Order: sequence, then C-alpha cells, then structure tokens
Amino acid sequence: MNAFLLSLIAPALWAASNHFDKYIVGKYFKSMGVGAMMVFSALVGLAVMPVAFIFQKSAFDVSVMTAVLIALNGCLYLVAVQPYLKALKISDASAAIPMFQIIPVITFVLARVFLGETLTTNQMLGGLLIVLGAIIISFEMVEGRKFKLRADVLWLMFLSSLIFAVNFLIFKVFAIDTDFWTTTFWESVGFIGFGIALLAFVKPYRRDFFKVFTKNPMATGLNVTNEFINIVAKITFNYVSLLAPLTLAWIGVGFQPVFVLFYSILLAAFVPHISKENVAGKHLIQKVTSIVIMLIGAYILNL
Repeated sequence: MNAFLLSLIAPALWAASNHFDKYIVGKYFKSMGVGAMMVFSALVGLAVMPVAFIFQKSAFDVSVMTAVLIALNGCLYLVAVQPYLKALKISDASAAIPMFQIIPVITFVLARVFLGETLTTNQMLGGLLIVLGAIIISFEMVEGRKFKLRADVLWLMFLSSLIFAVNFLIFKVFAIDTDFWTTTFWESVGFIGFGIALLAFVKPYRRDFFKVFTKNPMATGLNVTNEFINIVAKITFNYVSLLAPLTLAWIGVGFQPVFVLFYSILLAAFVPHISKENVAGKHLIQKVTSIVIMLIGAYILNL
C-alpha cells in the first residue's frame, strides 16, 4: 500500500478518538481535571506491552540505558496529552485539532537536524498548503464576519504539538537502531510506569481516576474504548514513520481535521445530543474551504 494512503489510517482513528475525548471531557470530567483521563491513557500500556513482546520476544536484549530512554520517551508522550485535553475542555474539537498541524513544521526542523531527512519541492509545497488550510480552520468566527484566534487554545496545542513531535522523533531514532516492536514494548513500559507514578504521587489524579473507575462504568468503558483506538493509531503512525520521512508521515496526519469535521457532520445529523460542534452556515464554509486547500496540498504532495 502507498505510504501516504497508509498514513491516513492514523488520522482517521485519531479523529474518532478526538471526538471521544471531547465527549468524555464535556460529560464526565467537566467538574474535574484531566488527570483521570491521563491515567487511562497511561494504563493502556498494559494491553500493548504483551502484544509487542509476542511480536518481538528479544525485546529484553537491549542495554539498560536504551530501555530506560525509550521508557522515558513513553512518559513524554503522556506529558503531551495533558495540554491537549485541557484545550479540549475550553474549545471545540474542530477548532483545537487543526492546530496539531504545527507538528509537521516542528518535525521538519527536528528531522532535518537529527535525522538528515529532506523533502522534495512538491512535498514541501503540498505540506505548506495542508498547514495553511489547518491554520484557516483554527480561527473562531464571532459577531458575524469577525474572526479571532484563541490564544489560550493555541498555546496549549502548540505545547502539545511540540512534545508530540519530539516523542515521535525519538521513537523513530530508537526503532531504526533496534526495531519497531522492541521500541513499542519499552515505550509501553514507560506508559505503565508513568500511570503508576500518577496514581501514587498525584492525589487529585488518583481520586478522580478511582471515582470514575468505581462509580461510573459507562465513563470507564468509553475511556477504555477510546484509548484502544488511540493506541492503535499511534502504533500505525509509528510504523508508517519508518516507511517514509517523518515529516511526510505527519503531513498525512494533516488530514485529521478533515476526518474530525466529517465525523462532526455525521454526529450533528444523527446524534446531535452528543456533538456540539458548529457545522452550519459560515462556520461550515470556513471549514470546507480549509479542507479544499488541504486536499489540493495532498494532490501536489503525491505528484
């Protein structure tokens, strides 16, 4: 399968996860912080670690230092989740998620410096159009034709994007040096360790997690389902990043806002009590315009 087409699997799954996150945050965690959701994200490593070990039984045949560094990188991934969840608490998914398109720019700089990766002219031009479309979609329309950019959301999403970019870069470095499943295994160990640390040392997170886990089975089920979708997307992206330049893989993720909007329209049409996204009138025109720009960018990208 074409690497770019394969790279669309992760954003399609992540977009679904974004709507799960928004719904869970708005319905079950409105009066709480995001700590409980971070713990759920961390403990998904309990499911991933044995799967990784099945595929690579020599996962322990690495140095202690390598294992520790990969595990710490797993912790870094979860650190990136916190500002993202905070942004979702104060903004629509279709406004916050496009700001993840800052990641290709950050990744290009990092991959250029640390991996020596380069892109063709078409890849750079297509990538810029995708990023431009994502920026357009991130503006909020207020009072008729006026637009404003949510600085608080932008800052949170920039911070999240920066940390995610570093995490995926480090994953690729270690996966090239060792192998994909060994790196996945030790990253999952980092997930689990981070989750245990949150439960042990952060009292509000521990309180919120056990409150949800013991008293709200629906929220627990939704969180588990959501984290399964999210981790499958991450594993898929990690794999794609080994088949193509890391920046190109992230440009594929540029279509995440397209999937987010598509799911928003479906939710608004069939289950409006779940989706609160604004997908009507001028708001829809703004979002469709940005999507067209991203599609043109994708066409140029594949010339």
